Amino acid sequence: MESVNPATKWFFILAVFSLVFSTIARAQQDPAQAPKIVGSGGIVNPMPIKRVEPAYPPLAKAARVSGAVVVEVTIDEAGKVIAARALSGHPMLKDAAVAAAQQWQFKPTVISGEISKVIGTITFKFNLPGAAADLAKARQTVLENPDSGEAYSDLGKAYEANALPDEAIEAYKKVIELDPANEAAYLKLASLFAGLKLDDQELTTYQKAFEMLPNSTEIAHKLAKTLMDQKKYDAATEAYKKFLEMDTNHFVGLVEIGECYFHLERYEECIANLSVALKDGNDFRANLLLGQAYMKVGKLEEAEPHLLEAVKLNAVLPDASESLGDLYYQQGKMELANRSWHQALMRSSGESQKKRLKEKLGMK
Repeated sequence: MESVNPATKWFFILAVFSLVFSTIARAQQDPAQAPKIVGSGGIVNPMPIKRVEPAYPPLAKAARVSGAVVVEVTIDEAGKVIAARALSGHPMLKDAAVAAAQQWQFKPTVISGEISKVIGTITFKFNLPGAAADLAKARQTVLENPDSGEAYSDLGKAYEANALPDEAIEAYKKVIELDPANEAAYLKLASLFAGLKLDDQELTTYQKAFEMLPNSTEIAHKLAKTLMDQKKYDAATEAYKKFLEMDTNHFVGLVEIGECYFHLERYEECIANLSVALKDGNDFRANLLLGQAYMKVGKLEEAEPHLLEAVKLNAVLPDASESLGDLYYQQGKMELANRSWHQALMRSSGESQKKRLKEKLGMK
C-alpha cells in the first residue's frame, strides 16, 4: 500500500479499513475461537492478546433471545479498546457484547511501518442451549403443517436462535404469504433486514406492512423512524404526521419529527414540535435541537436555556457545549464562549470536531 500522509492517516484508516473479528458466546460458555481477521494492503492486523466472552444476560436467556451482535471497536496505538458501540443486534444482548468488547486487548497495529489507531468490528454470537434440537423440531412441524403460518413463525424463531438470519427471513416471508396481516412477522422480518444492513428491504417491509395494517401505531412509527434513519426526511415527516394523527402527544414522535424538520431547515416547524414535546417531558436531544433551531432563526435568548439544559442532561457528549459556545460568541461573551468550547474539546472524541474546536479556541 502507498504511504499515507500523517495528517490524513487517521481519516484514511477510518474510511478504508474494517477489521472483522468473530467469537461465540453461548449460554454454557465455550472457549472463544481464534478471531477471523480480514486485512488489506499495508496493514499488519491487530492480534488479540486478551479475549473476553460476553455473559449471556439472564433476561435475554429467559426470553429465549439469541443471535449476533456486531460491535465496532476503536483500538489505540497501545492495542487498547478505547471505544465500543453496538452496530446491530437484539437490544437485550447489546450491552453484554459491548461490555465484553471493551475488555479485549490487541497487539499494536502497524500501518505503513507506523503504529496506528484502527477501527474494526467484533461479532459475538449468542446461541441458546438446545437451539439445534428446537430447530430440527420446527422443521419437522413445518413439513407436517405446510400451510400453517404459526409453524413457519416458530421456524423463523428457531433459525434466529441458531444465528441463521437468511433462513429466518425466508421463514417470515412465508408467514406473511400465508397471513398478509401478521404484524409480528413484518416486525421480525424488518428487524432482520436492519441487522443485516439491508436498508432497502427493511424500508420496503415497513411500507408493505403499513399498507396492510394502516391502523397499527407500531408499524406507523417504525416506518417513520426508518425513513428518518435513512435520511429521507421529506418522506419521514409525512410518515410522522400520519403516526402523530394516531398518537397525538407521542413524545418520541414529536422529537423525531422535529429532528426531521431541523435537517430540512424548516426551523419554525422544528421549534413548534419540539416545544410541544418538551411540555410533557425532558430530553437531551430535544433541548439541543430546539436550542440550535432557535439559533438558526436568530432567537439567541430563547436558545440559551435549552442549550444549558442539554449540557446539564448530558455532560459527556460535546455537541451541546459547542453550540452553547457558538451562542455566547454571537452574543460577544467571549469568556463564556471559550469556556464552553474548551469543555466541548475535553469531551470530544471525533478528530474533525476536535480540529474545529481548536480553531475556535485559536489553538494549533
